[in-house]
Amino acid sequence: MSENIKKISFVFFFIIAFMLFTNVVSATQNYDIVNLDATTYNYRPTPINPGDHFELWVQLTNTSNVEANNIEYILEPEYPFSLVEEEKISGTINKIAPHQTKILKFNLKTEYNAPAGTYEISLKYRREGLEIYNIQKYDLDVASQKAIVDIIDTSVDPVKIGSRSNISLTIKNLSGRDARDIFVTMSDSEDEDIKILDIKTKYIESLRASETNYVEFSILVDRYATNKTYTLPINISYKDYEGEYAIQRHVGFEVIDNPELLLNLQRVGTNYSFEANNRESIDLEIYNVGNVDAESVYVELTSDALERKVRYFLGTIEKDNYDNIELRFDTLDVSGKHNLDIKIIYKNSNLDEQTITETIEVDIISQPAQTTGLMLVITSILYVVVGVVSLSLFIIILKWLFKIIVKPAYKDILKLFKK
Repeated sequence: MSENIKKISFVFFFIIAFMLFTNVVSATQNYDIVNLDATTYNYRPTPINPGDHFELWVQLTNTSNVEANNIEYILEPEYPFSLVEEEKISGTINKIAPHQTKILKFNLKTEYNAPAGTYEISLKYRREGLEIYNIQKYDLDVASQKAIVDIIDTSVDPVKIGSRSNISLTIKNLSGRDARDIFVTMSDSEDEDIKILDIKTKYIESLRASETNYVEFSILVDRYATNKTYTLPINISYKDYEGEYAIQRHVGFEVIDNPELLLNLQRVGTNYSFEANNRESIDLEIYNVGNVDAESVYVELTSDALERKVRYFLGTIEKDNYDNIELRFDTLDVSGKHNLDIKIIYKNSNLDEQTITETIEVDIISQPAQTTGLMLVITSILYVVVGVVSLSLFIIILKWLFKIIVKPAYKDILKLFKK
């Protein structure tokens, strides 16, 4: 019996203790009021090396039972940290549901000459309904300085499809410590449209603190490459008296090429002559001998010898291809020599309009006078009259010949037989 009383007493004591603990916790934090916590963070790499880019992640957690809305945050980097170009230092979160977390990610960089040590960086944040920002500070460790070799400038000659080009890299020791045995290796593009010619790895024996050197690579652009941006991976490895290091970089450039159109006249009327007031035509071919398709191609024909300007739309002419067309037009009654302009209009890779013009001299010849319908009738009647008269004369001549030649001869023959 006493054992049961002890057990009941223990349970009763435990319930009272739990209730007291709950009341204490409730007194320190009211879960029905929005509360945000930003104490959890991490960064990579750890520690940070001078001159390195690194990422900082902050977990912003709503620890209450109420939704947090319109949360503003601002990161305040100070020396030796700064924001990487084009990255946002501030922002707004529409909402965080109860007991949910949003991750804030910042891309930062460290000064090359930063001494080793622990530095602070601050995050300010506030939710809707608050006028004052909460401030949370984070400790970031920076390691001791080492030799830092990197690319500070890139120069790329114009790059066209199916041709060679050169890429020049400016390599600098950005630290206060000498570097040696620097190997700079450039590799082909991932799709192998861009290939490195000759030697892919360049060697620099040493770079003193703040010293600069240059390396150059020759590249070949495949004829099947297209107008777009390509990137080539670069690996830089080097040493200082404490260790060996390697970094990965990329060089980007744009391949820009354009269509190249040629005009070939196959037939221009009859040996470059046309009849006035007549429907005539010209046959021509348009070749694209460039490395890029020609877009929105059309042909325009103008002359003071034509009734109106002529325009024919062809559309796209692919690279290494051609199109042919017959231009039909009406000439005016303007005999003599005239210039005729043939324009090929198209768009290049930048969608800028380009024009090719060829001017030819043609001869407009007046047509012979045409016989009218009335004249045809009169002429026909005259032909009939002349025919009838001719036939009548022919009959009269026959009768006369019969009378003076055939008839006397016939009589003489009869007399001859009677004897």
